[in-house]
Amino acid sequence: MEFAGRVVVVTGAGAGIGAALARAFAAEGARVVVSDRYATATDAVAHEIGGVSVPADVGVEAEVTALVRHAEDIGPIALMASNAGVLARDAGGCRIRARRGLGP
Repeated sequence: MEFAGRVVVVTGAGAGIGAALARAFAAEGARVVVSDRYATATDAVAHEIGGVSVPADVGVEAEVTALVRHAEDIGPIALMASNAGVLARDAGGCRIRARRGLGP
């Protein structure tokens, strides 16, 4: 698939695999929408690659809807890399914490 000039959305793109995906798509000429629930991280990656920062928590349906609408304002979405994970509660009700030290 050719990505030059096409809109690609990457969730979980504030660090790690998501940021690497965003960089790779940008290197192929895609118009990358960088999304993560941490706006500071999203902004940094978007700035680095010349992408668009749209912070969103993929665990919140309204935020995903807003992310898609924002991306579609740029152009038709060619690919959406749903890289973000959603934290859940374990059987004992304890919150699983993000390993990178961000969030609750």
